[in-house]
Formats: sequence, C-alpha cells, structure tokens
Amino acid sequence: MKNRIDVIPGASGKTVVCIAGWATGPALFDRLFPNDRRVVITPFEPVTVVQDLRCWVQEDGASIDRVLGASMGVPLAIQFAETATPRVPVIGIGANAGLAPAAMDGIAGMVRRLPNAYLRPFWRSCAGVLDDESWMMNAFLDVGWTVESLTAGLDFLKWSWGETLLTGGVTHTFIHGADDVISPMGIMSKFAQTYGVELHIIDGVGHLPVGPYSVDRLRGKCQ
Repeated sequence: MKNRIDVIPGASGKTVVCIAGWATGPALFDRLFPNDRRVVITPFEPVTVVQDLRCWVQEDGASIDRVLGASMGVPLAIQFAETATPRVPVIGIGANAGLAPAAMDGIAGMVRRLPNAYLRPFWRSCAGVLDDESWMMNAFLDVGWTVESLTAGLDFLKWSWGETLLTGGVTHTFIHGADDVISPMGIMSKFAQTYGVELHIIDGVGHLPVGPYSVDRLRGKCQ
C-alpha cells in the first residue's frame, strides 16, 4: 500500500507538513491546526515517506512553515526536515524513543493474530481516557490502515534514529505527555538529554492528543 497524502485547506496562509503515527491519520492534526493548510502523510510504507514528501513539495511549490510528527511520525519528520531548504525544526508529539526491537516484534505478533483486540487497548493508552475511543476507531477505519501497513510501521520503529538528531544543526522540540505509557517519561527524558532535544512535558496528557482537554493543552505548544 502506498503512503496516503491528504491536503486540507486552511485560511492562515501557512503550510504545515504533518506525519501521522501508527494507526492514526489526518483527524489528529485537524484538531491541532484547524486554520492552517495541512499536508498530512499517513506512513503505510515508512521507508518511502521522505521521498514521497519531497516529490509533493516539488510539484506543489509550497513553502513549508512547520514540520510535525506524531509518535512513529517523529523520526520520519526529522528525516524530511533535514532535507528541506532552509532547514526546518521539527515538533514531535509523543516520540517513540528508546523502544526495544523485541517489544516491536511482540506487538507485531499480536497485531497479526488479533488486530482489533490489540488496537483497542492501544488507543485507550494513547488517549488516557475512554470517552473518546470512538474517534480513534473512526479515524483508523477512515484512513485505511491494514495489518500489513501496521506491521511495516513496527518494523520501521526498530531503527535507532537518535543519532540523526546530532547531524542536522537544528534543535528539535518534543512535546510529551506525562501520562504516556507507550513511550514512558523516564526513557524520553534520557533520550532528550542524550541527543539535545528541547523537551516539554505536559501533565494530564497521554501518548496522543485525543480528548478535547489534551488537544487544548498541546495546541499552544505546537504554534
């Protein structure tokens, strides 16, 4: 399955490149940037995301104001931003940092066996609340993730991408929920110190900004 690129118009005059995470899609960024033109790529095939975005920018001629990544999309956003002219710092939401490859293999096995049974608790852990779970489910179904694209994302996460942060000459900003159970704060704090990332921690927020409370807390940090 090829990567999906959605372009959503906005009135602000700014163009924001957004790279979605595992099992998410454009709806996540609609809540954060309702007034900006959003170029959202859903990484069904992570290894070709950067090239696909380069081709889109060349064809569109857009001037990119910001690059954002969510979860699995953070290292992809960094890869893309470091090829941009001029260089563009990345805002990363819920970066998957320091996760063991064995953990990715274990999750991939569960997804192959019982995808719906695994994804439901995954979304719950992202949200930190249960009342907005239907939004995550609808976003997943509308975008078109498959078992094959989900496991491709997990394989991609085995890449040790921290070293990339040391080569670009740009300071990136990570926004992390204090209640994130996908990428725990202890691991994220150590990662940020090692690779010179500016880290903002927001209390009461999980892995992804799902509920209205979480979105309101994160929106100001992403501007």
